[in-house]
Amino acid sequence: YLTKLYLAAFLRAPETSGLNYWSNKVLIEGDSLQEVGGVIFSIPSVTAIYPIFLTSTQFVEQIYQQVFDRASDPAGSAYWTNELNALITQFTNQGSANPFFEARAQVTLNMINAGIGAVGADGHDYIMNRMAVAQYTIDAQIANGNEISPAELAAIMATVNENPATVTAAMAA
Repeated sequence: YLTKLYLAAFLRAPETSGLNYWSNKVLIEGDSLQEVGGVIFSIPSVTAIYPIFLTSTQFVEQIYQQVFDRASDPAGSAYWTNELNALITQFTNQGSANPFFEARAQVTLNMINAGIGAVGADGHDYIMNRMAVAQYTIDAQIANGNEISPAELAAIMATVNENPATVTAAMAA
């Protein structure tokens, strides 16, 4: 969950301190994953990537570009835009403290999960390769007892695309 959010929200793998912070918010402090997702998507560095003023359709298009490295298709755009709007309404009706950002986080995760399950679809290899490198960087940080800086993680992730060779190169970095 958190790795997927990091890849979409921050466009990079998590550093260990950030991953621990958000994990503790859920596991120790009892925040829901929905709440944590909402907070992450409301952070200024994330709203710089996905500005508040974007319409639902524009936000969905940004996710397609950032997470899958492709433009949306009309049917997919309409589907995810409708889901985003429905989630905003649902979270608002449930009395959520942060329904707009929580809905953005949830629809992003839903899109990622759908993309992961869509073997052979445009964008599938891109997100799978980025997930593989992100997990590798997490494991490497833990195994080596060190932390890779957010800037370095962003630079590494910027080299990963749908080509499997980019995964090998990024892991070597």
